[in-house]
Amino acid sequence: MRKTFLFVAVLFAIPFVAEAKLRQNIEAAVASNFPPAVHNKSLDTAHYELNKGALRGFVVVKRGGIPADRARFFIEWQEYDYRGSVIHMKDGRIVGRRGKPYTYLQPGDVMAVAGIKYFNNAVYLRLISVDVYFPLLVDNEKRHSRVTCMPGFKFDSAVFKSDDAKAVIDGIKEWLEPFDNENSAKEYGAKVKAEMATELALDEDMATTEEKEKADASKESFSDDTIKLKKASIIDPERPPATEQDKLEALEEKIEAAKRQMEEAESEMRRLKIESEKKK
Repeated sequence: MRKTFLFVAVLFAIPFVAEAKLRQNIEAAVASNFPPAVHNKSLDTAHYELNKGALRGFVVVKRGGIPADRARFFIEWQEYDYRGSVIHMKDGRIVGRRGKPYTYLQPGDVMAVAGIKYFNNAVYLRLISVDVYFPLLVDNEKRHSRVTCMPGFKFDSAVFKSDDAKAVIDGIKEWLEPFDNENSAKEYGAKVKAEMATELALDEDMATTEEKEKADASKESFSDDTIKLKKASIIDPERPPATEQDKLEALEEKIEAAKRQMEEAESEMRRLKIESEKKK
């Protein structure tokens, strides 16, 4: 019975051993670029202050949208929830588990590498924020902790079969920039956040300018409809030929102008009649 059990166990273990041999270069490259922390209790629960002396690798988020959760809380802080997600490297699609996450990581956020896992042609990095995290979009929370997540970077099966370490590292670096010390990571993270703030400010300025131009354009009007008609009739050599819709709109504008002129003429006639009757 014992021999049978050992035989079955060996059969189950063979595929995993074979898979591990296929990705030796990938595992070595990932461990070198994203070295995991020395495991300790502070990586598992927020009850303990994070032991930064055990941290070995750090990353700065370059593309936002990775879901993350804070530690559980009941009377006091409990264990961390390394919320899992899968990033499909082919199209950048992020698939997370059901339920709304506490927050989403933003460009410039600094995380430490807590661990590495491999499953189904994907590299999973267990990440923990180096400091207590204050989300931008969660204003009503009274308690804050570090946040944790476990994004899985899923590659085409051919990448793992060929043990293409360069493709894996380049793919992960599209999302996370690795560093070997916290200070360098924070300097780079601050730079990324500053660039993002500048881009957002420029976008807001452009939007404000466009809205102002539209408002100014809507205020422009001409009391003399004849001027409008004359301007509409000017032929611009660089202007494309008028379409049927343009012709219809121009005709409608002429009709409206004629109506207004008729109304003004009728009003003037009524005024003259009234004055004439008064003189009689």
